[in-house]
Amino acid sequence: MFDNTSTPPLELLRFRPELLASFEFEEALRDRVRRLESFRHNSFSSIRAVQRLDGQDSLALVSVHVPGQRLSDLFAQRPRHA
Repeated sequence: MFDNTSTPPLELLRFRPELLASFEFEEALRDRVRRLESFRHNSFSSIRAVQRLDGQDSLALVSVHVPGQRLSDLFAQRPRHA
């Protein structure tokens, strides 16, 4: 998801419903976000918020888009070792 205003583009990472079944997951996520608030590096996205969506039924991490290759794409290209 991208924000089309004059601010940097934003991304949403939506978490699977199974993760939200545990209250501890959301609390651990919010705790980790608080710990990383002051971390800044050009290669890492800045987290804007942890938001409940869809009438509180889903959870998303909102961050600033950082250009580059997605880790999931990078790992998908590498041969798997048995």
